[in-house]
Parts: sequence; structure tokens; C-alpha cells
Amino acid sequence: LIPFQGSVALGGRQMTAMTLREQARARVFLAQDGEVHWPLRVQAVVALGRHAFGDADVPSGREAIVRAMKTTNLDSLADTGMEHLSGGERARVMLARALAAETPILLADEPGAQLDPHYHHQVLQALRDYAKMGRIVILVLHDLTMAARLCDRVLVIARGQLQADGPPDVVLTPNLCREVFGINVWRGMAGGQLAIVPLGAATPI
Repeated sequence: LIPFQGSVALGGRQMTAMTLREQARARVFLAQDGEVHWPLRVQAVVALGRHAFGDADVPSGREAIVRAMKTTNLDSLADTGMEHLSGGERARVMLARALAAETPILLADEPGAQLDPHYHHQVLQALRDYAKMGRIVILVLHDLTMAARLCDRVLVIARGQLQADGPPDVVLTPNLCREVFGINVWRGMAGGQLAIVPLGAATPI
């Protein structure tokens, strides 16, 4: 993390003063289009999440790998080569790799965006559960309902500036969606949770 302005600190220590290994033990990044270009088995890819700790072959590391694979329902694919997986399955493997690191901070860019609805919800719920363990999860999301349901805090960024910051039920208003995103939305409760449904563009293209 190289800040454009200001600084980034973890536990009072500047990230720029930390070694790459220390940084890798502090945070993990889940890219939107993470790819593996080697013919590795699924379990071997997930085990890469423990590389910074060097414990993939000892009980503590193996347990973290097993937990991550169970969370992402990959047990049955453990010995399958990555080249034989669908795009959605590969996305789940990359999520498992990130979860296996069990770092204090997890950063994710549009997690599960390429998955079918069932697995998309499972991925986001897995990240929510990760946060409930006392860890920090920072997501880039364009799905407003998912942001409203999963996030404790929402930062709305548009045109390179912070437009709003706060709890989702306070921040994600119809007025903000119209002014910032240019869309009209329906906002209400569905299944006991806040839902935000785009109705169409507020202004013509």
C-alpha cells in the first residue's frame, strides 16, 4: 500500500516501514480477476495463502487451509487441477486462498461478481463471517443491496472524491443514489433487511 496522500498504519506502525513478509501477514488482497497460470491442484493454490507464514505443512497452517476450503465448499475439488475448473470455481479457489491467510485485514475487489447468485451470496456471507471474527474486511462493491446488507460502514466514492461516509441505512438514500449514481431506486425492507433496487437512470444518457 503506497498512499498518494497521508499515511497508512497498522497497529500504530507505518506500513512502509514493514517488510513485504510482515505486510503479507497483515493483509491479503482478493483481486476481481485473479488467475493462476500453472497446472496446480486446488488444494495447492489454497495453500499459497499460507506462504507468508511458512506453515502450510504444519498443523496450524493445514487447519487454516481446511477451514478455508470448507467455507468455500471446495472439499470435493481438492485434488482437481485448476485448468479443469469453471470460472466460478476458480473464483472460489482464489477466495479460499485469501481466507486461508487469516490476516487481520482482507481487501477485496468486487468479490464473487462473476459467480451465479447462489455462490455470489455465499462468497459475500463468508466475508461477512470473516469480519465477525474481529477482522477488518474492505470491499469494493457496486451492488447497493449487498452493500446495505453486509457492510457496517459505507464510503461512497465518485469522481475521485468521498461523497458520503457512514452506516448504510443512513448513507444509501434515494437522493444520494440519484445525485451520485444517476439512478432512481426503490428502498425498503425485504426479509427484514434493507434492500435497494435500481429502477432506471435518473437522466437520459
